[in-house]
Amino acid sequence: VCLRGDDEGLDEDDYRSPVTQKNCSDGLKGHLAWSTAEMQGWRDSMEDAHLTVASLSEAVSEGTIDGGWSNVSLFGVFDGHGGFQVAKFCERHLPRAIASRPSSNIGAAMAEAAGSTDLQFKLAAKEGFCKTG
Repeated sequence: VCLRGDDEGLDEDDYRSPVTQKNCSDGLKGHLAWSTAEMQGWRDSMEDAHLTVASLSEAVSEGTIDGGWSNVSLFGVFDGHGGFQVAKFCERHLPRAIASRPSSNIGAAMAEAAGSTDLQFKLAAKEGFCKTG
């Protein structure tokens, strides 16, 4: 973005302003309260994603879930780094990937879920279900 100097050869997009409209949300469950706010800024489109899951036991709609996840919340921000596909994929798939593992070691469950979600995305991208760039 050029804000000053030689104007020759520049079009109106070179003088665009950041998108400052904010999308906000909030939630409350028991003694847990949260809020979110996101802003596109200088990017051409919103590339980030976020998630707010008050109870990971609610992340899995089918199958057996470890009861230990009922008191575990998950909040995350995923930076799109030039594209929204990976951020949105993680938003959709990471909570289930975590909650489908035993809750006895939350750190290990999160690490394993991150690895499996990454692999899922790579396979989906390879098969053409997700665009990577």
